[in-house]
Amino acid sequence: MIDDDSGELLTAISQFTSEFPNTEILAVINPENQELAATAINAGASDYLLNPINSDILLSKITAITASKDNMSELMMLRQQIAMNYGFDNFIGVSLKIERIRKTAMQMALCDIPVVISGKTGTGKTLVHCAVGKDRTGFAAAIILLALGVSRETVLFDYMLTRHYLLPGREVDRLSQKYGLNIEANSILPMLEVYPEYLQAALGAIDEHYPNMEVYLDQHLGVDETARAELRGRYLA
Repeated sequence: MIDDDSGELLTAISQFTSEFPNTEILAVINPENQELAATAINAGASDYLLNPINSDILLSKITAITASKDNMSELMMLRQQIAMNYGFDNFIGVSLKIERIRKTAMQMALCDIPVVISGKTGTGKTLVHCAVGKDRTGFAAAIILLALGVSRETVLFDYMLTRHYLLPGREVDRLSQKYGLNIEANSILPMLEVYPEYLQAALGAIDEHYPNMEVYLDQHLGVDETARAELRGRYLA
């Protein structure tokens, strides 16, 4: 799909993904509209190319998308296997306390919002969780830093530190040992790797719909200036 008209491009992507949900889309973006790439991906495109098209880059993109679909199929099979062999239903014995823990954990696992834990001080603490600790958790950490007034450049630098502290190859080995499974590295690496485009796409979607981060925090998350001032008072030296 060529970016001749941004509105028509996004409408076409939305319609196509709705009618053909299993079909991958490469959006071809004109260089002067490069900021549209994140929006196109947010609308359902798998990736984008800059116009004019470079045949080598096109081939590499198609290869990557094909490999990603294959890896996703293997990942879904792996999830099913783990759920069958290591799910909560395989607990030995019956305990009301374990059952309450199980239900709470399942609710947490199925919920995308943070879990608020009230402490004795009454201030409360927040546990932000996700599968690897870089996507939902990384986005939540980025939003908190932005609410504190940290620059996007610093937030992105902090996000990319994951590459230093999370080694995907070692994590594959750990998961293999933990679950006693023979895991193909390529089938799970996309879930473990981190790239700046991940966070940039998320922030780009915010920019597309809100004039600035303060309006997004206020209108979408309910974190107004009073709340942001309270956060700065607590967390900034």
